[in-house]
Amino acid sequence: MTTVRWPRVLSPHYLAMLIRQQKNPLNALHLFNSASLRHPSYRHNSAVYSAMVDALSSPLRPHLLLPLLHQMSLDSSPAGDPVFSRAILALDRADHHLDALFVFRRLIPLSNCPSSPLSLLSLLRILLSRGLLRSALHLLLSPGSDTSRLGTQGINLLIDVACRLRRPDLALHAFAAIRELCCYPDRDTYRILMKGLCDAGLLDDAVHLLYSMLWRISRKGCDADVVVYRTLLESLCAAGRIELAEEILGKVLKKGLRSPRARQAFQRPVLSFAGNLEEMKRIVDEALVVRGVRSLASYNAMITDLYAESEFAHAGKMLDEMRQKGFKPLVSMYEAKIAALCREGRIDDGIRVLEVEMVANGCVPTARSYNLVMEGLCVKGESTRAMRYLDRMDRQLGCVAQKESYEILVDGFCSEGLFLDAANVLEKMHRRKYWPECKIFDSVIQGLCSIGRIYEALLWLEEMLSQGKMPEASVWSSLVYVLFGMPTIEKDPYMDVLLQDLTMHWVFLVLFLSCIMTEAGDSNPNLAARTYIIHMDAAKISALERSLSGTRKWHEVILDAIQQKENGIDEAPELLYVYNAALTGFAAKLTPRQLASIKELDGYISAHADKLLSLHTTHTPEFLGLKPGRGIWSSRNLTYDVIIGMIDTGIWPEHISFNDSEMAPVPSRWKGACEAVPQFHCNKKIIGARAFWKGFDAIEGLQVDASLDKIKSPRDWYGHGTHTASIAAGSFVSVANLFGYANGSASGMHRTARIAAYKVCWFRICTESDMTAAIDRAVADGVDVLSISLGLVGDRFSPPFDHDIIAIATFGAIQKGVFVSCSAGNSGPMESSIGNDAPWIMTVAASYIDRSFPTLVMLGDDRSFIGASLYAGINQTGELPIAYDPYDTGNGSQYCLSDSLSPWLVEGKLVLCDADDHGTVEKEEEVKRARGAGMLLLNRDDQGEELFADAHVIPVSTLGATAATAIRGYYRSTIHPTASITFLGTAYGDNAPEVTAFSSRGPSLSGPGVIKPDVVAPGINILAAWSPYSNPSFIKGDDRRVAFNILSGTSMSCPHVSGLAALLKSMHQNWSPAAIKSALMTTATTRDNWNFSIVDISTEMLATPFAFGSGHVDPERAANPGLVYDIKPDDYLHFLCAMNYTSSRVSVVARKKYSCTRSDEVDRGLNYPSFSVLFHGRIQNETAVQWRVVTNVGPGRCVYEAKVREPEGVVVTVGPRVLRFSEMGEDLAYSVTFIGLGPGRTMGYSFGELIWVCGEFSVRSPIAVSWGLYAAI
Repeated sequence: MTTVRWPRVLSPHYLAMLIRQQKNPLNALHLFNSASLRHPSYRHNSAVYSAMVDALSSPLRPHLLLPLLHQMSLDSSPAGDPVFSRAILALDRADHHLDALFVFRRLIPLSNCPSSPLSLLSLLRILLSRGLLRSALHLLLSPGSDTSRLGTQGINLLIDVACRLRRPDLALHAFAAIRELCCYPDRDTYRILMKGLCDAGLLDDAVHLLYSMLWRISRKGCDADVVVYRTLLESLCAAGRIELAEEILGKVLKKGLRSPRARQAFQRPVLSFAGNLEEMKRIVDEALVVRGVRSLASYNAMITDLYAESEFAHAGKMLDEMRQKGFKPLVSMYEAKIAALCREGRIDDGIRVLEVEMVANGCVPTARSYNLVMEGLCVKGESTRAMRYLDRMDRQLGCVAQKESYEILVDGFCSEGLFLDAANVLEKMHRRKYWPECKIFDSVIQGLCSIGRIYEALLWLEEMLSQGKMPEASVWSSLVYVLFGMPTIEKDPYMDVLLQDLTMHWVFLVLFLSCIMTEAGDSNPNLAARTYIIHMDAAKISALERSLSGTRKWHEVILDAIQQKENGIDEAPELLYVYNAALTGFAAKLTPRQLASIKELDGYISAHADKLLSLHTTHTPEFLGLKPGRGIWSSRNLTYDVIIGMIDTGIWPEHISFNDSEMAPVPSRWKGACEAVPQFHCNKKIIGARAFWKGFDAIEGLQVDASLDKIKSPRDWYGHGTHTASIAAGSFVSVANLFGYANGSASGMHRTARIAAYKVCWFRICTESDMTAAIDRAVADGVDVLSISLGLVGDRFSPPFDHDIIAIATFGAIQKGVFVSCSAGNSGPMESSIGNDAPWIMTVAASYIDRSFPTLVMLGDDRSFIGASLYAGINQTGELPIAYDPYDTGNGSQYCLSDSLSPWLVEGKLVLCDADDHGTVEKEEEVKRARGAGMLLLNRDDQGEELFADAHVIPVSTLGATAATAIRGYYRSTIHPTASITFLGTAYGDNAPEVTAFSSRGPSLSGPGVIKPDVVAPGINILAAWSPYSNPSFIKGDDRRVAFNILSGTSMSCPHVSGLAALLKSMHQNWSPAAIKSALMTTATTRDNWNFSIVDISTEMLATPFAFGSGHVDPERAANPGLVYDIKPDDYLHFLCAMNYTSSRVSVVARKKYSCTRSDEVDRGLNYPSFSVLFHGRIQNETAVQWRVVTNVGPGRCVYEAKVREPEGVVVTVGPRVLRFSEMGEDLAYSVTFIGLGPGRTMGYSFGELIWVCGEFSVRSPIAVSWGLYAAI
């Protein structure tokens, strides 16, 4: 849920704006309901209700929309008709036409609307679209329908449908009722009805209608009326009533078209051609069009009408005649011809019109012209050919492909079974910010499933659901069938309701489907061997080891037995790693047959296919309040015996940040080693270093060779591992900077801690098997803290704990007393994107510090904006012309993707590049290749005012979303737009901390019972050590080398907390990992350096616990927290049982056979330093009770009193409210009862806090209440 800063005085306009800014409709509903609670005198108006109707209509949520409309009907606002109308149309689009009728018949009469013409018209359209003509007429004439202000629009609609359905009697009835409705027919009324009467053969009625028309509205004449007259005249000629046709033609020319000269010129011409119908039509057309006065409008009306009737010869003659008389043809005429040709299947003729005739006559094709041709080609089964016209449309100046253009192509490719091509078009459509309808998503997802592209299908499913669109049941059927081989889901109302509820948990669904993808493929015996991580029961393996004689190992026994059973059918299993410390098992390359044999072994627990991981890519000690020689950094606290294990890209041991000149000998308890490789040496600072590559090698195409950039060594050729290691435990360096930026001293959080480097990533790519081997080795080596800045590739969501290798391996580390800190991920600000969210892991989000690297971007109109950059060249670019492609011609030029920019267009210019998911490096390389003079990187709206700096090789500035919108507008509105960049160096004193936009957000879907992330720490624009082999920009051709670099990411925030945890371990050596975690969480602050509440930079609103957890780390307070919440490893297993994990699933995490008992399944709440409460929201006074035990680590005697800030809509009771401690180490328990004030609250979040206070001690725990979100899980 988004938290907002409520103004002192709330206006409906401001609330409507806030509601429309919410991507999640449930957040919008929360704001709507909260307004009157926070501002009792406030009242909603129609603008607010309109915003809410829009929010709840895509996708439709009738169970929320109807109560909203009922509330609106009871309000006193008289301007509700437009809102009711929008709601009625939304209900019909979702096939809820009965609900739409209920709104009109029951809710609108309750309202204060003086009339409801728009609602009536909307309902009329619904009835007509369903063929309910008499019902529509009855609705118009019923006493309860206020039609006095309806006008003729509804009448015309009714007449049109009646005529098309061959019901002229109803059409005439509706026409006759116009007077009763207090309105008058317009020209459209006559046009529609005339054609209907003539088609039905009611010529006498048609003649009477014509006289009525001449008398009422045609006294001034109208060129477009020629189509109406022509319809009647040609029908009379065809029926042989030529004299009547001649008489009417005279009246038309004299009275209708006001052309007496034309009347004289065509004296009785029709009768002279009696019997020749075609000639009579020609004479009629000539008389009507020419009528003595040349008119482009009359030609246009007649020619388009002829093409609509497929009279190509007649229309062509008239077109030639028009040109001879000096009139230039209109685009609409050629579009009518193309449409007619495509209807008859003459696509090539239509293309000839587009490419030859239109060009020859000086007509520039429009998007509609291209769409007609593309649609014709797609219907003919030539979608690939149609694709060329999309590209041609984008290249044509002033012609922009519309949403319809892309949808035509997607439909065409899907109908031909070219689903990958359809997905590519959908990707282009997505990049252009055209949001497809549900049916487009459904077709692509089902098609991808049909050809086995499950991963792409899941990605599009995720995108569809993130836009609030619900797939059809057939889409779920396709996914279930492909993944499980199950039959399709039957279509029934109950399933629709279930899927609608499940869609509220879209991330959980995608997560669930993706997690079982591996198992779906394991049953195919013909698949090639792949790497699996096998988990075995520790007790069974210990028994097996005791039974073995000699030097034979337990894993050798297992693999030999498997090979003998296979009898040479497959190649022998390839053993990669054996795990003994953090978990029990091994990693090996196995075929499906071999894996199936292992699953039959006594002691087998589970198997996981190896997956890829990726990296989550110094002023911070001062910002955190760490001062040399004082407080937590006093000499007595900086012991040398704490060891931090860094799981990363290795380390550069010669760097000055790892100087060991003042360090004591390596502690004797250390069991690790420094890998013996050429030219790599450890010291008293870096006491261990190992490299793990076997899993990486086992993946085809990713082999680690012996070349310099991928040598099998712990040395860090990339830089990331060196950077994170120096943040956690780098030695003090007096002078550190990057090209003069951030100049000052640098130090790690625990500068005297030892470092053990475990290299598992090879240029950003890592595997789970290598990472697991590193964790297992680190635990065996004796590290105290593990720092892991890694996550799953494409980690938009986290898998369940029993499928999460990082969670499983780190649980084994926790059991051995090792504190584990992990990065939260860089997938923010998307909700529930949090990674590494197991409750035994310290999950760290990223925040700003008060240091920035500003730029000043000055536009040619003298407006200026603040950006960010680490460019080290000139201080100012000077005024430069701007280059930009705001429409993206399909090759990615709007985003400056590779090979998208033309040097002819951008050379010497300042290029505007819209931000996307491709990062900055590719864009800068492309601008440099195209010889651009510089680049302005423009944030997306969801990135907000995020400003992170990079070491650019050309003048570049990042700009926030507000500035980006202004600059785009300036470019579009200015003939010769210009701008300049001034680089302002380093600045201090900004409001900080603020939560970054990229930092992944909660709530956790894997473990909703705890709040994630846990804390937030500095993670943007962080200066730290760097590998001298790698350049600072990652840009090809950048030959600069530096000792320090500035990076951003949760990769940087994680080692900050790792180092702080090592400091606490130095001070409190008997504290468990949970106690250290508790101290960091309960002392974290929710205030910035100006004593304001911490803000979420993506929204510029107040951050919530799902963004920053318990708050921003405060090391000095964490050193003496007063109370801690301790947790034993087995408590986590009880927690999993309470989460409805089966015993077999818990066994995967426990590394042994585990049975959940009834006491385990009673959810008393994990003894966690925060409170997460889950309410269905449909129950009155729903109650949840959680228990906690706190341990006194402060003074012997202290009396703590509970202070509670209740979440909105929840009553919180603490018992007891006073805790009296008499000695250090004493444990006291308390309970917290949460009562939700439902029903009616079905979705959203609310937040509060519980603080235990005793003198200077303040032990704070955040409270997060989730309404309805996890009811289906």
